[in-house]
Amino acid sequence: MNLEDLLAAWGRGWAASRATPAPEPLGEGAWRIKVGLPGHRRRDLLPAWPPDRLRAWADGVAAPGAWIKALADPATLALPAAWVMQPTEYLMSTPLQATAPPALTPGYRAELTAGAAALECHVLAADGQLAAQARVGLAGPHAVFDQVVTQETHRRRGLARHAMALLAGAALDRGAREGLLVATADGRALYAAQGWRLDSPMTAACVPEAVA
Repeated sequence: MNLEDLLAAWGRGWAASRATPAPEPLGEGAWRIKVGLPGHRRRDLLPAWPPDRLRAWADGVAAPGAWIKALADPATLALPAAWVMQPTEYLMSTPLQATAPPALTPGYRAELTAGAAALECHVLAADGQLAAQARVGLAGPHAVFDQVVTQETHRRRGLARHAMALLAGAALDRGAREGLLVATADGRALYAAQGWRLDSPMTAACVPEAVA
């Protein structure tokens, strides 16, 4: 699957995870998600266009609360002044495998919730407090992992990895065959060590909006 198709699949899964409208095609590999939240009104997903074209697009859609994610290395891209660049992100993928999740650290329990288009896993500590969580948005053969978070006091115990393995198994049962995610720099190294493939760096940027 080429990068434009991966971007579209990631967008569909992200929208399913966040319960937003599905991405709308804008032509030539670009998509728009109408998120509709203060500070995050819409999100444009852009393919690997030349830097001057990406800059022209950003200039034409600049408005408070607008976001873009582009298949581009931000080191090669200078956006108009209205845009605030975010840390570099990375589109990654992996074949889903039907393997048993790693053993959960004693004292924790995992709860899996399945919706029509999204799956969610919460890992709870012995006192019932949320220790880690992860979500998957389903997009046909793709499972888009999203909001993978471990609370600081519960890190380095494999909780998120356990949650992701549970979600992968549930996604396989729903017909998904490939996992997708967009990782931070720290996450990139972690997922690469688990066998995820780096498909492309991504530029993320927004036009700030004052939120009451």
